[in-house]
Amino acid sequence: MCISIDIERKKKSNIYINLYINMKILIYISLVFNNLSALIDKHIISYK
Repeated sequence: MCISIDIERKKKSNIYINLYINMKILIYISLVFNNLSALIDKHIISYK
């Protein structure tokens, strides 16, 4: 009984860790995207 509860707890913690990592990756990608779009905007303005 104890072992099965322990396994369930590990599964839950793994899900939370994966969610946390995915959130960090998503935030990082969005930040990079925002920086890229800002750079592109600057280049377009400088070319005009």
